[in-house]
Amino acid sequence: MAVFKRGALPDAPKITLSDALAAHAAANGLGEDVYRKAALARMWHHQEDGGRPQQAFDVFNRFSHAAERRMKKLSEIQIGTPWDENDPQAAADFHYGHDMLASVKFVDEEGVSYDMAECRPISGPDMHLGVVFQDDAGQVWFHGVEGRDNAEYPSGEVTLKRLSSDTPAGLKAALGGGDVTELMPFVGEIGIAASDVISQYTEAEMAFIRDDDPSSHSWKPQLAAAQTAAAAQLAREKNIGEIFDRFVDISKLQFLKEGLEYPISKDELSNHRRKTVYNTRSPINDMSEALMEAYRDAGYIKKCPNNGPRAIREMSKWNAWLSGKELDVYDKMTLGRAPGFDTLEKCFTAASVEIEMDKEKALSPNGKISYDDRVKFDLDEEEVDQEIALTVEKARAAFVSETLDPLMSRDTSTCQVTGKHLRVGGTLFAPVLTQFTKDYKEEVAPVVETPKAALHFELPMPTGELVMTDWLRMKGFKEGLLARVGGDDFYDINGAVGLDERMQDYFTKGGLAIVQVGNSSPFAYDDTAGVWRMGRVDEDYFYDDDGNRTGEVMPGEAWTTCTDLWANIFADRAVIVDILMASGEYESRESADAALLEYVDESYGASITKLDVDHLHVYAPTGHGLHTGSFKKKFRADELDYPKWRKDQYVLSVEPLTVDPDVVLETGWEAPAHEVSETPEPC
Repeated sequence: MAVFKRGALPDAPKITLSDALAAHAAANGLGEDVYRKAALARMWHHQEDGGRPQQAFDVFNRFSHAAERRMKKLSEIQIGTPWDENDPQAAADFHYGHDMLASVKFVDEEGVSYDMAECRPISGPDMHLGVVFQDDAGQVWFHGVEGRDNAEYPSGEVTLKRLSSDTPAGLKAALGGGDVTELMPFVGEIGIAASDVISQYTEAEMAFIRDDDPSSHSWKPQLAAAQTAAAAQLAREKNIGEIFDRFVDISKLQFLKEGLEYPISKDELSNHRRKTVYNTRSPINDMSEALMEAYRDAGYIKKCPNNGPRAIREMSKWNAWLSGKELDVYDKMTLGRAPGFDTLEKCFTAASVEIEMDKEKALSPNGKISYDDRVKFDLDEEEVDQEIALTVEKARAAFVSETLDPLMSRDTSTCQVTGKHLRVGGTLFAPVLTQFTKDYKEEVAPVVETPKAALHFELPMPTGELVMTDWLRMKGFKEGLLARVGGDDFYDINGAVGLDERMQDYFTKGGLAIVQVGNSSPFAYDDTAGVWRMGRVDEDYFYDDDGNRTGEVMPGEAWTTCTDLWANIFADRAVIVDILMASGEYESRESADAALLEYVDESYGASITKLDVDHLHVYAPTGHGLHTGSFKKKFRADELDYPKWRKDQYVLSVEPLTVDPDVVLETGWEAPAHEVSETPEPC
């Protein structure tokens, strides 16, 4: 049986609420998990200030009086009561979306707790094995393999990294006050921490490479290979920079100043930019496209390797553009959110924020911005020129280094296979999709198989009368459906997984079929015996240029639907009555059935059709088949024809159809038993 799963809170670390917070959650009817998620979100997005962590799910560290680093694994987060428990009004004024982090403790694996303000995040150094050297310009390079399982070096897959020449205090102390650069060139095992700093090395695994030491000469080929790779990287960066300079400079961004009168208030400047840059297509978009096309022609850009059926819109358009496909204006809007295409605009935003925040800090009391009482200020032309110059500087550095801006959002649309919200990782020219693990580590998302485009299940029809609409807006229907399905009826139908979950739950728990069709209001065509094809036909095909009917026979319409809510729901009349009775709103099945008949009679787009069948086979798109359009392209049944003028949204059939098992998923879903023996009178 096909089962579609939902997500949950991470398994680790454990998050506990104080008794008062747990009681507050219960009193609000929200549940403790809502408060836990709110706390996690606040910690996750909290900017580093006063020692508070940006990332609360990694190991954290403290420094002893001897300045020796000790790393502790975070095993529990204790959320204390964030209000004065002696003040009865304080609890009433508290809202879980604010001030959740007023009292937080981090507990390590030994049960020792620390105040969150005393802690800071740290990622343990990533171990590498290879050659480390400093070039004539003072730049430090690593050339070797990543990971602790690096026994294959030097024959394994090697990588080149530019490292910081700084020596952390702890390592400097271990070296007797010396710098790590004094050891270079060497081959050995090192730990690379944040900011590409060498934070440790394994002395037993280190060998110095020296001209006057014959024992180290066996490593000279590896050093030469590292130096060659570094020279090639520098040449690549030089060429990337030269291409950038051909398309972007300060003079080409002067349009950003058009229509401005100085001095100009920050608010007026923000409104001007929304109108001329952010809320419309601007010369920045044209400039970015021309620049990226030049990099594509130079061979720098690579396809996203793990998108495929995930159908992340930005990456789908990226791969299509890279293949030379002609994109329409809507495709280009989507591509505009992809790496490189959005870099110039994001750098403009970052430059503007940086300069304007510096000015606001300078004008604010104690040099700190108060977000409750913002300082109003004007900018002169020189400051706007500084923003433009800084934009070019930041953008050039981003392209030359091929790095994605870590301060800007890298979130994508929903994955159409897993339902996860992925991120764009990799480099500016070679993006890959990434995801978070349960302990909130970011990793490359694996390549996934393409889900099937369609699914099949069998709908019982005890009365043989089919009720169909987009939703029954009548007393008791929603309440009865929730009573049968359970839960809060929240499904992320913007993604494939949410659509599949909803379809499965509604049918297997509620007995109700639901098919997402968009704002299409499909008709039921009965031109094939025992089959009702839900969709549309192109009526223009049946008329000539003068508006006269041709000899072709147009399929007949058995019934019509209205899909203001972008879906069709349908079930046997008796099952709809079952759902209404589950609400507790009706005294008898007869009264519920009478209410249903009255609703259908008065509602446009709702229908009850007597089909005289005891079951229907439903062939509908999976969430992936709908969102990617693969159902319309791939679903075919041997018993049906597929002229160009016909488009099926889904198909109902008395008998099973002959279909491709590689396209259609046999769900094995079963509807709840209909236990009522008497059935309503036919309408």
